[in-house]
Amino acid sequence: MIGREAVHPGPVAALWQRVRGADALHANANALIVSTAVTSVAGLAFWALAARWLPADSVGIGTALVSVLTLLANLATLGLRNGMVRFLPEAGASTRRVIMTSCLSCALAALALSAVFLVGQPLWAGRLAFLRDDAVAVAAFAGSTVVWVLFVLQDHVLIGLRKSVWVPVKNLAYSLGKIAALPLVATLSAWAVLGATVLPAVLAVVGVGVLVMALTRDGGAPREHRPPMSVGQLVRFAAADQIAWLVWVATPHVLTLIVLHVKGPEASAYYYMANMIGYSLYLVTSNIGSALIAESAHDPVRAASHARTALAHSVRLVFPLAIVGVLVGPFALRIMGEDYAAHASVAMQLIILSALPQTIVGISVNTARVRREMSTVVVTYVFLAATIWGGSWITLQWWGVTGVGATILVAQSAAALGLVLTGRTGLISGAPTADSVWAAVASLSLAARRSRSRRDQRRLLHPVLEACAVPDAVETRTLGSDSDSLVTAVSGQAGDFVLKIATTTAADRNLARHAETVGELHLLCDAAVTELVPIVVDRVTVDGRTVVRETLLPGKTPTTDPGPVAAAAITRLHTRTARSVLVTSELAEQWIDLPAAAVAGLDVGDRHRAAVDRIASYLRDGLIGRTITVSWTHGDYWPGNVLVSGEPPHRAVTGIIDWEDAMDPGLPDADLVHWYLSTRTSDLGAAVCAVLDDPGQVERYFAAAGVVLPNPQLDPSLVVLLAWLWHVAHTRSRSTRSGPGRIWTARSVHPVSRRFAGAAPSMSGGPSARHP
Repeated sequence: MIGREAVHPGPVAALWQRVRGADALHANANALIVSTAVTSVAGLAFWALAARWLPADSVGIGTALVSVLTLLANLATLGLRNGMVRFLPEAGASTRRVIMTSCLSCALAALALSAVFLVGQPLWAGRLAFLRDDAVAVAAFAGSTVVWVLFVLQDHVLIGLRKSVWVPVKNLAYSLGKIAALPLVATLSAWAVLGATVLPAVLAVVGVGVLVMALTRDGGAPREHRPPMSVGQLVRFAAADQIAWLVWVATPHVLTLIVLHVKGPEASAYYYMANMIGYSLYLVTSNIGSALIAESAHDPVRAASHARTALAHSVRLVFPLAIVGVLVGPFALRIMGEDYAAHASVAMQLIILSALPQTIVGISVNTARVRREMSTVVVTYVFLAATIWGGSWITLQWWGVTGVGATILVAQSAAALGLVLTGRTGLISGAPTADSVWAAVASLSLAARRSRSRRDQRRLLHPVLEACAVPDAVETRTLGSDSDSLVTAVSGQAGDFVLKIATTTAADRNLARHAETVGELHLLCDAAVTELVPIVVDRVTVDGRTVVRETLLPGKTPTTDPGPVAAAAITRLHTRTARSVLVTSELAEQWIDLPAAAVAGLDVGDRHRAAVDRIASYLRDGLIGRTITVSWTHGDYWPGNVLVSGEPPHRAVTGIIDWEDAMDPGLPDADLVHWYLSTRTSDLGAAVCAVLDDPGQVERYFAAAGVVLPNPQLDPSLVVLLAWLWHVAHTRSRSTRSGPGRIWTARSVHPVSRRFAGAAPSMSGGPSARHP
């Protein structure tokens, strides 16, 4: 089963590709991570130089001013940071208006907040009285707040426009400008740090403003098949997101006060340093989550796929960093003093480990933002705040600062578990159900296998290209595969083609079967069929494994059911190879008995053999002795093996790939029913059971599509069971390394076998319901 996946350049650009990412989501996420790293390093350099070049009192006043500026600007964003990321991808022609209105609203909010601060300055910042010395000072502070809120908001505008690659460029230029400005403003005394912070930001705001105007010159992306964006939706989203942000930001700050109250100032310092190091890993998922929102809002059909990609990317980055942090962190704390290493190390290690479940939390709340389920976002952050505050108050008294770290780890784990159990991770499309838990876990397992396949592909591709006499300086695309074959599209001087590389004996067998089948089809069928079937150009052996080189068909795998065109495409094959046969015991052995034996062997101890035997008996009773139409069949006809071009309603099938499960004679109805089952939102087992409960749903689906099943006299329950049996048997034989696991078996096999656990099957109709 093949589906298009990531894009990889040739070896010359490999290093750049690893940094940039395989697709838009990776590229934008990595750009934001780089931006965070650049900002952090440059920030440390700035403060180190400030400490050397400026008097201590100027630095102290400067840090307070920057803290106030940051607080007011963040409040003045009015929740529109994520609002820009969420709504700009679908704003269409109103993109510029949304950006300008949002920036104006935030600027006015910044002015209002700066006025409130200045009025109350004697109450909460007595040392900053110089801010009200004269009109120039007031204007400078208010203007700085406006500049800074626009500076903050512009990052999110670029993310929402899916141009995150400009964010690290902007922040690097700003950071260098800030350092360069420091000696120029050193004579400004108390205003020096603020001047060095704001003046380069003015240039950045102007520069990015010009860039944004250029990027939105022709409006945003068209909003085909989407309802118009509502200002009310944006306002409600921003209001809820601002509440969630305030809770999130308040959580560590309030916790610092709790530690101070319960254990004193030393413990508070220990916690602060431990959290500062541990929290840095949270920023990885936060950056990836921002890119996820933009990509999912731009392409909502693939939102679940984007979520799985984002989570896999987060785990790949956070997991090794967490291991390094746990091992190296205590030594880093010694730089601050032995007391910190002695009292904060375990807490820091626990907070670092909490970044692992936080990958699920971070991706989940961002997928909730995509779905506009802001209640999930707010409830998650409120739960974390309440759990961390309440739990830390108790554990501080037992274990000190270590108890705080343990509480944070438990809280993040509990939040992640709750989001998974309620199906609100966004990893699976459709409404949350109990099946969402298993489906999400299965999708992560699939992502891990595909990651392994990409590593194997990078290792094996060069010798395979040599064996096929193909120049190595080519562009390659890794194509997803659920079998033990590595599949790569190759473009270069030798033309465009696909390489399929076997990695196991099962893959050798399947590739040989695939090559033989497509060869037969090209000899047997006319152009109406063969134009959809790849041509095997070469078949070689590399290190004892089979490699097949075949033509690259146009089109891409669909993300939604393309409708009647898919049924019509496979029907061409069925029609041109159709004939009538009598189902004999020999044919029943091929169709039923051998697949049933493979399915029964999936469970240790053959726990479900009796149920599978009943299914086989049911199928034999319904088929043996009947005259039916048979033909060549694909055997695994689902969207991942179909290529399409065009957009609805003008889609066309341009290719059908992966023919290793093809059968002649086969039951053509099984191909069509398999397509129906694979396009349901539920797992295979649940989809089959739904048809057994209501066999008419299959007939209604194909009637609506204008498709007539080749054997309308057969009961849909019988056909769906046969299609299920073949699919499960093929899935087991297709792979020995990436074969069906226990979760897949539990979701795809057990629901069906349980219906046949008793003496009589639990289903509507029967095998003879339509017997002539």
